[in-house]
Amino acid sequence: MPGHRIDPPCGRFYLKFSASQQPVTDLETATMHLKHLAAAAKDAVAEGGSIAGSRAKLWRRIREFNACIPYGGVPSGIEVPEVTLMALITMLPAAPNLPPESPSLPPPSPKAAATVMGFIACLRRLLSSRSAASHVMSFPAAVGRIMGLLRNGSEGVAGETAGLVAVLIGGGPGETNLHTDTKGEWHATIMHTKSVLFAQQSNLIIVVNRLRPVSVSPLLSMSIVEVLEAMVCEPHGETTQYTVFVELLRLVAGLRRQLFALFGHPAESVRETVAVIMRTIAEEDAVAAESMRDAALRDGALLRHLLHALYLPAGERREVSRQLVALWADLYQPALDLLSRVLPPGLVAYLHTRSNGVPVEGSDQENSLLSRRRRRLLQQRRIHPGKGITSQGNPLPSASNYEVGEQFPASAVPFRTSDGYQRAAVDSISGQMPAMHSSAGNAGEYFQGELSAAAVPQTDQLSAIPALDGPSTSTHYLVESNVANSVDSDVSTISQDTGLPAPAQVVVEDAPVGCGRLLLNWPEFWRAFSLDHNRADLIWNERTRQELRESLQAEVHNLDVEKERSEDIVHGGANRDSMTDQDNVPQISWNYREFSVRYPSLSKEVCVGQYYLRLLLESGASGRAQDFPLRDPVAFFRALYHRFLCDADTGLTVDGAIPDELGASDDWCDMGRLDGFGGGGGLSVRELCARAMAIVYEQHYNTVGSFEGTAHITVLLDRTDDRALRHRLLLLLKVLMKVLTNVEACVLVGGCVLAVDLLTVVHEASERTAIPLQSNLIAATAFMEPLKEWMFLDKDGVQAGPVEKDAIRRLWSKKEIDWTTRCWATGMPDWKKLRDIRELRWTLAVRVPVLTPTQVGEVALSILHSMVAAHSDIDDAGEIVTPTPRVKRILSSLRCLPHIAQAMLSGEPSVVEGAAALLKAIVTRNPKAMIKLYSTGAFYFALAYPGSNLLAIAQLFSVTHVRQAFHGGEEAAVSSSLPLAKRSVLGGFLPESLLYVLERSSSAAFAAAMVSDSDTPEIIWTHKMRAENLIRQVLQHLGDFMQKLSQHCHSLYEYAPMPPVTYPELRDEMWCHRYYLRNLCDEVRFPNWPIVEHIEFLQSLLVMWREELTRRPMDLSEEEACKILEISLDEVSRDDAPKRQSEETVNISKLIENIDEEKLKRQYRKLAMKYHPDKNPEGREKFLAVQKAYERLQSNASLKDMFSTFPDSSEK
Repeated sequence: MPGHRIDPPCGRFYLKFSASQQPVTDLETATMHLKHLAAAAKDAVAEGGSIAGSRAKLWRRIREFNACIPYGGVPSGIEVPEVTLMALITMLPAAPNLPPESPSLPPPSPKAAATVMGFIACLRRLLSSRSAASHVMSFPAAVGRIMGLLRNGSEGVAGETAGLVAVLIGGGPGETNLHTDTKGEWHATIMHTKSVLFAQQSNLIIVVNRLRPVSVSPLLSMSIVEVLEAMVCEPHGETTQYTVFVELLRLVAGLRRQLFALFGHPAESVRETVAVIMRTIAEEDAVAAESMRDAALRDGALLRHLLHALYLPAGERREVSRQLVALWADLYQPALDLLSRVLPPGLVAYLHTRSNGVPVEGSDQENSLLSRRRRRLLQQRRIHPGKGITSQGNPLPSASNYEVGEQFPASAVPFRTSDGYQRAAVDSISGQMPAMHSSAGNAGEYFQGELSAAAVPQTDQLSAIPALDGPSTSTHYLVESNVANSVDSDVSTISQDTGLPAPAQVVVEDAPVGCGRLLLNWPEFWRAFSLDHNRADLIWNERTRQELRESLQAEVHNLDVEKERSEDIVHGGANRDSMTDQDNVPQISWNYREFSVRYPSLSKEVCVGQYYLRLLLESGASGRAQDFPLRDPVAFFRALYHRFLCDADTGLTVDGAIPDELGASDDWCDMGRLDGFGGGGGLSVRELCARAMAIVYEQHYNTVGSFEGTAHITVLLDRTDDRALRHRLLLLLKVLMKVLTNVEACVLVGGCVLAVDLLTVVHEASERTAIPLQSNLIAATAFMEPLKEWMFLDKDGVQAGPVEKDAIRRLWSKKEIDWTTRCWATGMPDWKKLRDIRELRWTLAVRVPVLTPTQVGEVALSILHSMVAAHSDIDDAGEIVTPTPRVKRILSSLRCLPHIAQAMLSGEPSVVEGAAALLKAIVTRNPKAMIKLYSTGAFYFALAYPGSNLLAIAQLFSVTHVRQAFHGGEEAAVSSSLPLAKRSVLGGFLPESLLYVLERSSSAAFAAAMVSDSDTPEIIWTHKMRAENLIRQVLQHLGDFMQKLSQHCHSLYEYAPMPPVTYPELRDEMWCHRYYLRNLCDEVRFPNWPIVEHIEFLQSLLVMWREELTRRPMDLSEEEACKILEISLDEVSRDDAPKRQSEETVNISKLIENIDEEKLKRQYRKLAMKYHPDKNPEGREKFLAVQKAYERLQSNASLKDMFSTFPDSSEK
């Protein structure tokens, strides 16, 4: 540049060079030239500048001084005469009186510009003296003239002036290794200089406005950046007044795109300093940061650096982009919204995590290397301020006071710490820099550098960049890759099980912008980006990374093409140099608000509320639902329900048209976008949503609270014709019952009856749990032909049937019956349309069921238990609530209670146990249901159960067995005068010894006694007695009712009193008040057996002894008993008499002895059902007579069996 390399008139001058090859001057030489300069200045000042010769002489001395003294200036310890400084300032042009916002002045002639630059260059060399700066600031006209030169039309003059200002305020090359005793003085001088130079805000505007033109020379922009660095960047920023500091930050941020254009500067130091300035703006001033971040978005700088930050190989260039992205996007909502549209939400969530304080392996080494490089670059920048610049003029001479080996002072390192967070200057970008003119149109052009060119699409250029997970020859990159692919040892259960990274644990940190540090966890975000994730909230792999890269590259390329097109318009229509106001130039603003990235590889995944349902359900199926954390359970649950509702409408068509047959037309809305993030639709997605809702609600029902769609789910569960969806809704309804309001909503739409009907499905199970005590009679039912229970009216109105359920399905598939076909089965009051019969409607449902009939029954029982427990029947004071809660009233009705009792006939341990517990809960503190429980057959069904889990049944028996009106009157349920065997509904089925265990001991003791073999004075009971006597006779009494239930689940058991169960093992035993007398008297087997309630026992013995002494013949004869039971002796003699007696006189007593026991029980069952008081109120006396007659003949049969046991004695 003219005016900087001027040879001295006296010939060549040889300078000394140090070992670092930097030009320096010795004190003697500097003193000599300073003396000549001072003499000329004194003459010029003394004569007042009126004589032309004195000015010419001074100008000649200035040229000699500039040529012989290095650019670094004179030694710092030399004294500069005040008259010299006064003369130089006097020769500077006067400042124009113009507003600070006015454009720059017209450029002067090259000769005039060179002269002024010579004055400024000389003054700059003199300012390296410690005392020169204070002298300059003491001159009244110095500040005005210096700041006025910044507005000069010559960029060379303005650049030299900016460099002078930078030296005055502590920037630029200079003496930095000061001793401790001089640092305070130096800082005081800098503070004073800044306060004088920038006492007026207009001076700040003048400095910043030099960067506003569209075209700014690299040298001028570098000098202005040095001024800004000295004002706002550490360590010199600490000497700037706070008001000046804040105002300057806002002015710099107001540059917007011109500030980003400096990232395309060819000088490495400028790019580094601009990054530091941006970080300072982001950390110190929220208002200024807002403007800067908005400009980064509109200019596309954030997009470009995001691409570099994610895909450049590990190194300094990537670190620069990462820190810039962090600065521009940290808690800036528009930028975060952009990231949310570009990246999956599960990946963005890592920004909102809290750092665990454990540095990633190798990060300390990397930071130390970066810190050392910052110090090295800063030192080189101060030594070579013009390094990397290639201008059209001659290169500037450079010099420095630094020698090789000198330590750069720590206070000059361009970063500081606050709150434990490093506020470091971002790395500058290495590489060769082409000469260029910075402008808003080519902002960030260097970053394209090798990656893009005007004629080559950026996509092709970036394809050569290795992927993050690909091989690399960089050792540092290999270390970082190893670190990035490592997984913390203290992650959640999911990461331990699968080896994948744990989901982001979002933490909301309440800290304002400008608090001095980045508030988002950017290191964890970058780390998570490089890893593969396969979780419910994030699917991220090499394929998705490639799709993101292609989208970002395409958008950056399109933006570059548009910018080049706008630049061509400017070049063709106007002179760029004449456009000094950025608003006068057409600019391109990136439409970031509509930019988003779609991932084709994820199009098949169903994503609702930021979660992939397939992976969420897999995580719930592999373990507990609590294993996967959700960031916002309430919003996610509502999104699931919304998607559930929307997918019900995916099949909407016009006039029955099939969606696949609809042609492509603008007259149809795009249903492909209806499904949100993922693919799929219809029933399959609704099923997924129902499953996910069940998992989420089970884990977070306290957070989600009541669900307003409970009634809808209940009705849909009943009406859907999809088995799989019904079962998913059933599981959802089960977890919804955890909240009281949901229970109430379900009950209001008939949920109680619905759950009971679902419970009856358990009878359709074709396979049942194998239980060792099951008799051959039970096992044989699996091979029996199903009963035909259903009748229907065909299309001609002709009654057809009966048929089994499978036949109904076949007729439906052949379309021989439809929803309007009327059907009927035994027990139904009248004929109903098929669609009105819930059992058949569910039978004809489509798709494969998810749950087995047994599982459906288990879930239905769980729902019923939740409903009963929702409202207690006692208040807080322990008093009984009346009326009985609604749910118990519904369940104790004839519509529900019998079906709950019949569920125990399923034989499934879990169902039997749940049904027994539910019956106990229903009849407890419910007298009307309590005394009538026996009429449902519940006691028969429970005794017929062959399993060993009898605790729930024992608890039911304990509460109910002596409170049943089973003899036809309520007095039997409340009378305490009768023996226990007469008062208990179990008295005719179980030995009295077991009844005493149930009554006097605990339910657990009774359950244990029922499944064990005992032969003691208190209990005689074996597995054989239970299986071959109790269970077998109960099943015989029930007949084919179990087979009916498998075909008609809603069949109701018609109660019939059951004859007492006979136990041959007990016929020779005498029971007396808790003890079998034979075993009690056996002192060999049971010596010293403890007697409980000995007084009552003795009293009972005396009563039995008295009864034996006073025993009378039976007042009812055998013949009369046969008449009462309507047993004809003729039939007995014809069917039952042995052939050897056919020719003998028929003896009535022998005929009665030959009555078959099965025929006896059959007649008793028939007449008992006919005259039972529950069905025939006037048949009470007849019922008692039938019962007495049966007991008379049963005792005779017992004697026959006893004598048949001892044939020898009978012959005698």
